[in-house]
Amino acid sequence: MTENRRLPDYFIKDLKDGIYHPIIQRVRLDKDLDMEFRGTYLNIYYQGHSILNLNKNGSIAIDKKFLRGVEEKVPSSFKTSEDVNAYLESLPNIKDNVTYCPNEAGIRSSKSRELEFEQLLIRANNLESRNNSEYIILDRQYVVNQGVDRWDLVALRWPIEKRGRPYQEGFLSIIEVKYAQNPDIQNIKTQVERYASYLETHLPEICEDMKSILVQKLDLGLLAKTEGQMKRLRELPIKPDIAETEVIIYLIDYNQNSDLKKRAEKAGKPAFQGKVHVALGGLALWQSNLSKFGDTT
Repeated sequence: MTENRRLPDYFIKDLKDGIYHPIIQRVRLDKDLDMEFRGTYLNIYYQGHSILNLNKNGSIAIDKKFLRGVEEKVPSSFKTSEDVNAYLESLPNIKDNVTYCPNEAGIRSSKSRELEFEQLLIRANNLESRNNSEYIILDRQYVVNQGVDRWDLVALRWPIEKRGRPYQEGFLSIIEVKYAQNPDIQNIKTQVERYASYLETHLPEICEDMKSILVQKLDLGLLAKTEGQMKRLRELPIKPDIAETEVIIYLIDYNQNSDLKKRAEKAGKPAFQGKVHVALGGLALWQSNLSKFGDTT
């Protein structure tokens, strides 16, 4: 059985127009923040790191290293509007502690960069309306197989070519992010096959839960979509069709001069009834990635 990630209705109400509404307002205004649902609690992320764990009973948890300098100002639970405001007033300091943590030398490790790029992918696909992306990220760090695996991103694929049709469908996509020369790239076949095994067994309930999360995020204004798009998304089924379900290996700043990807390809296509794709992205530049302007070859 999978764990439902949707929040209880009363929790959503407190976020929408109750005591936690100022938190939602802040997340809407700050595209560097990301809110994800965990069933009985929610997380707010900055640069991929959790800067708030808010339980449905109002208790909160924040890593001590991110509270440096504001330990006495942030309450241990949100029982009043003043408690919520105290957290929001301390938020700039908390964010600064994420960016600069002198006593945690490893915080800017490659794994940390992967987490940061995961959040950038969420921003680019969920919060930048001009992109009109075909993907909406619905969850991150999705735990499966009793904690053995953790999917980086779970997304709705909403194909553009089908959006004008009277009946539209969405499909599930799992996105695995690998930053730079992550040696795990060469073992991707085994990793994808574990994901595939879980998807082939639990796809209907995962799609149902992701549909609930989609509606809740629309209700809270956490997706930058037009009124027309939001209406269509509310009616859009996420179809549990394993043949249309995909796993995307997203290689960020991957140096194509490396042999890691070649080793992975030698292992062959993962055994999966769905689709497996590789995407290349990031900001680092290599000559091999360039083409002449106007060159169509």
